[in-house]
Amino acid sequence: MNTTGWTIRDFNKKGDLDRTSEMLARAFLNDPFFTYVFPNEGCRQSILPDYFKVFLEYFSKYGKITVEDGLRGAVLWLVGPEKISDKEFEDFLSDHCFWDIILRGQAGYGTFLRWRELMEADEEIHQKVMDEKQHLYLGIVGVDPGIVGNKSSCQRLGLGRALVWDVFKYSGNRTLPCYLETCSFVSKEIWECIGFRVVQELVKDDHTIWGMVLQAER
Repeated sequence: MNTTGWTIRDFNKKGDLDRTSEMLARAFLNDPFFTYVFPNEGCRQSILPDYFKVFLEYFSKYGKITVEDGLRGAVLWLVGPEKISDKEFEDFLSDHCFWDIILRGQAGYGTFLRWRELMEADEEIHQKVMDEKQHLYLGIVGVDPGIVGNKSSCQRLGLGRALVWDVFKYSGNRTLPCYLETCSFVSKEIWECIGFRVVQELVKDDHTIWGMVLQAER
């Protein structure tokens, strides 16, 4: 699995948190999950950097984060099934002011309901597919699309693939299946090119969520 040309390293929360959250906000600005939860683009642009800071904190504590050396891409992952309870997860979000973040400005209470709806759908698929089996879970994989008007996009240049294969190298384990979910048809096609296959599909309010697995090597 050739990842030549990209240097992948561990995430340094103290030095990387702000820039990585901003990169992820750009990467997911037009992702169907977030356009549904935050329909107003200005609101979405304002909220997403702080949104991703919370999940960077979460995966720093309970999982693992690796990044491209220039912070042009990141993967947030863990070995599942997760050991944290639903209550612990909710408490973590509350401790990091998550509810204040997603209800900020014009977002409104409907934002919370839409977010909860899709998160529960994601979890439903995850549980159906993996059924408590040990696996690698790719929670968030983001590659910088560049800044509007700038030609510096790193998407479709193999960085996402490099990040994923580095997870296998770091964990030392291709004997476990690797799972992710996506709401983006474009992302689904990219993951299929890497070797993931759709194993579960769920439609929620005209949004399709695909659960995808890259099977373990025999």
